[in-house]
Amino acid sequence: MLAPPRRLAQAAGLACALGLLPAARADEGAIPPDQLPTAVDPALRERGFALSAEDLWTDSGGLLRAAVRLGGCSASFVSEDGLIATNHHCAYGAIQRLSSVEHDFLAEGFLARERGEERSDGATTVRVLERIEDVSDRFDALFERHDDPAALARAYDELRRTLVEECEKGRPGHRCQVAAFFGGRVHRRFDYLELRDVRLVFAPPSAIGEYGGEIDNWMWPRHTGDFSLFRAYVGPDGAPADPSDENVPYRPAHHLTVDPEGVAPGDVVAVLGYPGRTRRHLPLAEVERYRDQVYPLREAFYARLLDVLHAHAERDRAVALALASRIKGLENRRKNARGTLEGFRRDRIVERRRPVEARVAELARARGPAYTEALETLDALSAEARKDFPARFLADHAATVSTLVGVALSILRHAERAKEEPPADPAEAARRRDDLVRSIERRLAGFDPEVEEDMLEAWFSFLATTEGADGVVPARLRSARRIARGSRLRDPKVAAALADAPEDALRRNPDPALAVARSLLAYERARRADDERRRGLRLRALPRYVELLEAATDGPFYPDANRTLRVSFATVRGYDPEDGLRALPQTTLSGALAKHRDAPPFDLPDAVLAAAGSAPDTYWADPVLKDLPLCFLTDADTTGGNSGSAVVDGQGRLVGLNFDRVWHNVVGDFLYDDSRSRNIVVDVRYLLWLLDDVYGATALLEELGVAQLAEAGRRPAPRSGTADATATDGANGARPAVGADAARAGAGCGCNEGPAAPGLPLLALLTVLPFRCRRLRSRPPSPWT
Repeated sequence: MLAPPRRLAQAAGLACALGLLPAARADEGAIPPDQLPTAVDPALRERGFALSAEDLWTDSGGLLRAAVRLGGCSASFVSEDGLIATNHHCAYGAIQRLSSVEHDFLAEGFLARERGEERSDGATTVRVLERIEDVSDRFDALFERHDDPAALARAYDELRRTLVEECEKGRPGHRCQVAAFFGGRVHRRFDYLELRDVRLVFAPPSAIGEYGGEIDNWMWPRHTGDFSLFRAYVGPDGAPADPSDENVPYRPAHHLTVDPEGVAPGDVVAVLGYPGRTRRHLPLAEVERYRDQVYPLREAFYARLLDVLHAHAERDRAVALALASRIKGLENRRKNARGTLEGFRRDRIVERRRPVEARVAELARARGPAYTEALETLDALSAEARKDFPARFLADHAATVSTLVGVALSILRHAERAKEEPPADPAEAARRRDDLVRSIERRLAGFDPEVEEDMLEAWFSFLATTEGADGVVPARLRSARRIARGSRLRDPKVAAALADAPEDALRRNPDPALAVARSLLAYERARRADDERRRGLRLRALPRYVELLEAATDGPFYPDANRTLRVSFATVRGYDPEDGLRALPQTTLSGALAKHRDAPPFDLPDAVLAAAGSAPDTYWADPVLKDLPLCFLTDADTTGGNSGSAVVDGQGRLVGLNFDRVWHNVVGDFLYDDSRSRNIVVDVRYLLWLLDDVYGATALLEELGVAQLAEAGRRPAPRSGTADATATDGANGARPAVGADAARAGAGCGCNEGPAAPGLPLLALLTVLPFRCRRLRSRPPSPWT
């Protein structure tokens, strides 16, 4: 038996004990708050980051507390009255739910000119982090008590539940999370205040918010205005409350201020948010399995589902609107899978890991049987996962495929949990039921039986041709039409009523969607014992592997991202995507105009085109670029979940919102590469210009503290310290590599322009403005007046 994994140090001294970050630069790694004393080092200060570790995070304060979780995204408070900034694609679901054929806010955009016009979709929530507590000792004790792997896994799960229940008990509005770090050597509990009344304040039209569409997704250069604004509300007593006219704006303890002067190449910035999952601590056998098995199946499966959804979206505008968020999410997943596979080949991820893995094996032999046994265990577990992954993948995606089966699964799991983990008090029971009912209503909004039937047919065809998938859903239950047309769960009232049904009654219910869901749960239960055995073995082996990996790794060592609060420090800089090309670190409005084609996904709204000619003369323009900046690149270490993350300058002021990675960094979850790891940020000056010159949102500019600059006019160019932008070949063009991003100019390389040629500012003015911008004014009328 392997000895219990032990932490290398107590929480207070963990960063120093591990020696996590080198002095030279800190751009690699998503740093948790406890490691900031090491990360914010003299080298970072020399680069211009003026904040201390204590400025960012203490047990009672710090700038990081302005960062919040919004669904699967990040966001941040930007005013003392609960105004929240995030990405347009993070707000997409809320915008869709608020839209109708008569008022399509995805197409038209949305602006609340008064707070009474702000709208709640009834589903969006934000979580505000209040406390982080180290609970590692309580997990360490488990390894002393349990020899059997399955028993260890069950005890581990029970402890996590207990820690969450202890945190939430008697504290309405709180949601807690327990997360593991360094493969399970460290565990922490996160205590959040969940705000349930979150209202849309501003969203640009999709023609701005997703300009470039899937053609530009994961690509550079980008000209996307990927931002939206929400506001959080609470009850009159200051406590979280359901949406109500009686509620008042939430007053956050910390919020970010906006820097209207923006960034320049070479500036140091920090990304504040909740990155999802990285996989840099996976054993090599698992990395190979992801390359050979996981991503190929993801790409093929998502492509098939998208074929179905796109076909239905083309038949009816109302259907297209109902499917918009679903299509957007699957398109992003499919392109991510394709880009990751390409990155595995191009960047030779597996080949680059082999020397490190050889060093890990050498260290294991030197440290003794406990370590070599851990490596053997992990290799064996990876081999087992290969055998049954396809069937498990299809089972796990049932709710992605089928709305009705997803509703049925949530009902059955709710009943099963009520039986196995009865709530400690009536308030907890009510909360669980309310969460379920809201989930049901959200899922069934816009339900279409024709879409449902075809999606089920696609899923069943995969099950029929996948080895080992016979037990997922028996053939006798695979009637797509019967489920889509005959299930009573399509009625939200019927489905919600089942939230109170006991497990026995649900077991006898003949509804076809419930029958499929029962089969899926039976499939899970049949594998539960084996799953527990595997997880228990992994719980013992992985911490030792990560310990060896740390010893075998040159440079920084930090925990994989796990949806907890992190900081990534970075520099605004371009990169060389291909031989002879340089991707410059900024894009401008001229580049967006050069891409404009009067047709989606390159179809800027008329109001933007009308205001574009005077944009360089506004305060929001960059005096060196002589143009309005739209997006910029940094070398921050980001991943999924960082969408919407605030990007702040060295003084802690908001300069942009992270929204994507470049194509060459899609594989970045497995490896940080200083030459290619780049994330894409929308410049806050683009948001300010739209609010000012395009939509006349004076109240929002006042709330953001910049209204006085609206009439200030063009800022003078700096006298020194920044190269003249006229030394480049244009604000959005490709040029030979000269210097290290010395010229502060718009970014671009011809390799990723999509259908448009690389745009030069003069070309944009000559080809676009004469036709569309003769009616220029200093302040054109708002299209939403």
